[in-house]
Amino acid sequence: MPTESFRIKELPFILLIMVIEILPVNAGSPDTTTVISSENGYFSLHDFSAKQPVQNIDAFSRHSNDSFAEKLFRGAGLATGFGIIMGASLVAMPEEISKWDKNNKLKWSSMKKNFIAAYTLPPVIDHDFWYINYLGHPYQGGFYFNNLRSQGADFWTSAVFCAGQSLIWEYVLESVFEQPSIQDLISTPLAGVVVGELTHRATLRMRKNGFNTIEKIVVCIINPSYAINNGFKINHSLNSK
Repeated sequence: MPTESFRIKELPFILLIMVIEILPVNAGSPDTTTVISSENGYFSLHDFSAKQPVQNIDAFSRHSNDSFAEKLFRGAGLATGFGIIMGASLVAMPEEISKWDKNNKLKWSSMKKNFIAAYTLPPVIDHDFWYINYLGHPYQGGFYFNNLRSQGADFWTSAVFCAGQSLIWEYVLESVFEQPSIQDLISTPLAGVVVGELTHRATLRMRKNGFNTIEKIVVCIINPSYAINNGFKINHSLNSK
């Protein structure tokens, strides 16, 4: 398991992720500047100095009126399925990519030892490829975020869900193979929230006039949670909300 000191070349990536994450919380007055509100259901980057009406972007999903428990159960199911697929994929990958010892990764004694270490030792700096830590994990976090967001949940509820699922991945699903990673604990929930909200808003923009074929493909790639939870058939009564 990697225990080397933090590598300087990774510092800009971590700082960039943290700075980007701070941006959404800079909420101002809804009449004058950038707006973010979980109460009123809007998250806008537009100038409202002209007091334009704000559309509720959370009232679009076929599941918008479901109870929170139903949304949570559905989202957790998607996250669990994703974890199983990702775990199986990493097991099948060569050691050069997964960084998991090919001779011991499926041995019970090794898995038990790793799991105990995850809860008795601090997380470490991993040595995964940069695209895994800084592209793959933000994408993973965005998927978790949109598990709820695509059901009409508000921004902050989806963000908390994303953070929770990130911890489950590091300390439950992946902990039997490796020590929890500092980079992953940062990039998955924090950058994931940013990626998730951006892809959520991009999806709603494409949805406004109905999805064409290319847009359906794009949504399946950048926001699969939306495609799974809502499909592509538009209920125009939701657009008017």
